[in-house]
Amino acid sequence: MKNSEETKVYHRQMIEMAEESKKFIKVSADQILKEADDEKLGRWVRMEMLKKIRDCDAHIEHVKSLQ
Repeated sequence: MKNSEETKVYHRQMIEMAEESKKFIKVSADQILKEADDEKLGRWVRMEMLKKIRDCDAHIEHVKSLQ
């Protein structure tokens, strides 16, 4: 029984971490500096953010399916 409760806590923590992770992305200075066009850079950053959100959502759904 204890293992089941520990698993639930672990799953909840994984979901919380994924939700928090959806709020931020890391972009290296090299990635920013190598793109001279601000519009292209902004588009790239948005695409990366949306990809991260999709990946996190998929992870959350996977963890929920384990419960």
